[in-house]
Amino acid sequence: MSNPIFTVLYRKIRAHYAAHPEAVRFIGITGEYAAGKTWFSEAFARYLREQKIDAHPLETDMYFLFSKAERFALEARLREEGQLEERRHEGYTLDTDRWLTHLRQLRERTPVSDRGLYQRKTGEKDLVLEVSFNGQEKWVLFDGVWVSGQPIRQYMDVMVQLLAEEGVRRERARLRAASLNIPYEQTPERFRGIDELTRRCLCRDPEDIVINNSNFDNPVLVKK
Repeated sequence: MSNPIFTVLYRKIRAHYAAHPEAVRFIGITGEYAAGKTWFSEAFARYLREQKIDAHPLETDMYFLFSKAERFALEARLREEGQLEERRHEGYTLDTDRWLTHLRQLRERTPVSDRGLYQRKTGEKDLVLEVSFNGQEKWVLFDGVWVSGQPIRQYMDVMVQLLAEEGVRRERARLRAASLNIPYEQTPERFRGIDELTRRCLCRDPEDIVINNSNFDNPVLVKK
């Protein structure tokens, strides 16, 4: 059975965008660090497919310029120099031009085929991206804090902001770090640093739909 929050969200979006077989909709799933953005995006995509919508969830981390090893090496150097907190963001630099190219192609219903993107599971630049069209209405769900800022935000038709209790987010971050191909320890110091970076990067707008995602079984609409 589908989670009720997805029906609520779908109806809210449909109130603004009527169904059309040639339509392409971009949905941004952003929010706090480890608030469950990827889970929400993938679960909502499954719901949308039940509505006969060709839904494709994408993790925006794939546009990172650095591999995990390169990022960790940069962080180690910055820590030695006493500049980690001021410059941590450098390890999360995005290939924005590549992302914008993909957005323009998708909006025009042009298939996207690309390789050498960042893959969170492996930590390497080994992801192959394939997005095609099957004649149905297409919704692409982009999850990640990076989707909330310009120039990417201007392409989004709808923006969803996810919140979650800090204790829940800490545990999710710990479990995720341990599940990777090359696991690492999610220390309190690292959580605090990335949490603060995420808050600085997170751009909010009064039109955003806000959902408390502390409980995967019962996400709650906070602001319509």
